Amino acid sequence: MGRPGTTTAFTGYPRASGEAGPDAGAADCCERAVNETPRARPGIQPAVGVDQTMTPPDAATDVQTTALGPDDPVQLGSYTLLGKLGEGGMGTVYLGRSETGRLVAIKVIRADVAGDAEFRSRFRLEAETARRVARVCTAEVLDAAPDAARPYLVTEFIEGRTLARFVTESGPLSAANLEQLAVGVAAALTAIHSAGIVHRDLKPSNVVLSPFGPRVIDFGIARALDSASNLTGNLQQLGTPAFMAPEQIQGETITPAVDIFSWGGLVTFAATGRYPFGDASAQVLLYRAVNEAPRLDGLDPPLREIVADAMAKSPSARPTAQQLMLRLLGEPSSVAEIDPEATVIQVLDGWKLPTADGTGSTGGAGGDGTTVAAGREQRPAATVRGSGRAPRSARRMALVAAGAAVAVLATVGGVLALASGGSGADGEGVKVVDILPKSDVGLDDDTLVYSSEQEGRRAIYSLRVGPDGRPGQPQRLTVDDTKPAALPVIVGPQRKTVLYTVIDSSPSLVAIAADGSGAPMPLFTSGPAAELVIAPDARASVDPTGRFVVIRAVRGPNDGLTGLYVAAVDGSSVRRLNVPAGATDPSWSPTGDRIVFFVGSGGVDGGALFTIDADPAAAGAKPVQLTPGTEGFDADPTWSPDGKKVAFRRAFDPNLAETDVFVMDASPGATPLRLTEAPGRDQDPTFVAGDGKLIAFTSQRDGPTNREIYVTSATAPDDANARKLTSFRGDDATPRWTSG
Repeated sequence: MGRPGTTTAFTGYPRASGEAGPDAGAADCCERAVNETPRARPGIQPAVGVDQTMTPPDAATDVQTTALGPDDPVQLGSYTLLGKLGEGGMGTVYLGRSETGRLVAIKVIRADVAGDAEFRSRFRLEAETARRVARVCTAEVLDAAPDAARPYLVTEFIEGRTLARFVTESGPLSAANLEQLAVGVAAALTAIHSAGIVHRDLKPSNVVLSPFGPRVIDFGIARALDSASNLTGNLQQLGTPAFMAPEQIQGETITPAVDIFSWGGLVTFAATGRYPFGDASAQVLLYRAVNEAPRLDGLDPPLREIVADAMAKSPSARPTAQQLMLRLLGEPSSVAEIDPEATVIQVLDGWKLPTADGTGSTGGAGGDGTTVAAGREQRPAATVRGSGRAPRSARRMALVAAGAAVAVLATVGGVLALASGGSGADGEGVKVVDILPKSDVGLDDDTLVYSSEQEGRRAIYSLRVGPDGRPGQPQRLTVDDTKPAALPVIVGPQRKTVLYTVIDSSPSLVAIAADGSGAPMPLFTSGPAAELVIAPDARASVDPTGRFVVIRAVRGPNDGLTGLYVAAVDGSSVRRLNVPAGATDPSWSPTGDRIVFFVGSGGVDGGALFTIDADPAAAGAKPVQLTPGTEGFDADPTWSPDGKKVAFRRAFDPNLAETDVFVMDASPGATPLRLTEAPGRDQDPTFVAGDGKLIAFTSQRDGPTNREIYVTSATAPDDANARKLTSFRGDDATPRWTSG
């Protein structure tokens, strides 16, 4: 390999005497690309560090890699490792050389995955299957070592820039190359699917634009991940947010149709330089993929129609890879089986990527989608036929490049959080808080949110209370009647978003604009937060900035224990608080520094109240007990707007037949003040936004009737004058006036 600053030219399959030249037909080129290895050009000097006696064709190349570290192997079986091409969720990808001198890409599985016996068994079967994939626009799987201490998969090393890098550096593909790409990748999918394999992570960084046409890489062991019992949810759900199909995002059955959807997104990117659902964080892209139509502006009408069908929300509505090829070839009504190899040879005849110096683009790409450039001069950005588009701005190009670079990390792994800036970070790109759906105007301080069950359907409502204390008409925010929505909380200082919990067999956290406009947005669908298994009836609470959520989960990342977890709303970070497993109903202080919660006692619905430092840096923080839990069972804590007091409900018997609302200073040993005492079950207190002089709560005061929402003084017992806010038909519960 060449040292930094040196160039050792290596540009493909150069002709010897009597061989076809650069303009030879694709049939000859494809045959040699499959069956031969590149020959070194006369006069090329071997790269530094390469054995000078080496005569095989791959002896000289300028592939850019990272140097091997002290913990990296130097030999795997018969392969000599030359450097690292990239690292991803499942392990490390190396550039290697076979005994015959052929360059290969070697994926080495990480140790904890390798320790799963079921994974090894499936890995063996899947690798063998992958080796039978027809070599049609794919990277050939050459070897596998499922029984090695660290299992590995060996594929041919494909020369050329990835589609991601080509578009970033040189702009969208020209019309002819775009059509060839569309057919070539469809042909590769036909071969892959015919072998019984689903790629699951088709994206621009997994397509190499070789001198002889597009080549799809990084397939072959995806299904083995499903069987690995110790894999995290991230790794089991392969895919990259910008190109994932709706059913993949929602955890439904994976079929070849997910690759067809990704094909549509990939072709859109190749034609326009844009992701099919725009530039945004992972959370936004996943939401758009499920709920919005792809953005296909810039595609010529015939191709646009095919791409639109490929990206249909329903998997059954998408064409197969064979049908894609027939439509691309103008034979949509044909029922004949296509020979992908013969077809692609015809279509790729004349394939040549333009570069500034008029030669084919060079470089290499490892099996992880890592791009290695050959130091060629870049050409101006191409335009799409008929689009009239000017080259993208430098900033736009940087964003695409950043997205492609991050996607490399998902090599054989799963969904990675692509949110720019990480958890709430400032700087260029979308801030974490900005991914949430928002109303144009936030809820004012006179408005609360709550859940109400009417005719067996539980939904989220908002309710404005006038200056005279009289409530207006409730506004329904959620419209999905199939799953009960409960435990709402208002987000952020602008109060433009509401979070709520969907109570289901697999509870989930959802965000919606505070005025109910637009579709709800599921949270925690990617990144480490995707591994959270939210507890039934878990109420979320949000930090004052709206960037982080604290919620109870029965399991966290890496088989984390039951307890309270703090997660970025974009799913990019998760940490478990140092609290007992029974901790629940957390509430984040408006000052942002503390979280209050209760821990059940004796198996009853209640116990004692505690606080803990909410600072992510305070990992060793310990809970501080606020109430003894011996005078009654204390639960449902919430903060006052100034962060100085905590309101809660106290039960006086294990059956919760009588519960009342109390308020106390947020310090250990403080004496609670009892605010309600009328017979009934007063619970779920929430301070009225603003000065905090009033408290709303749920109560069931009129015997065996539905729960309703009341408001009373937060500073003195005044139960006799408690005002009923809801008297509508239905069971009203869990009001929230603030985010805490």
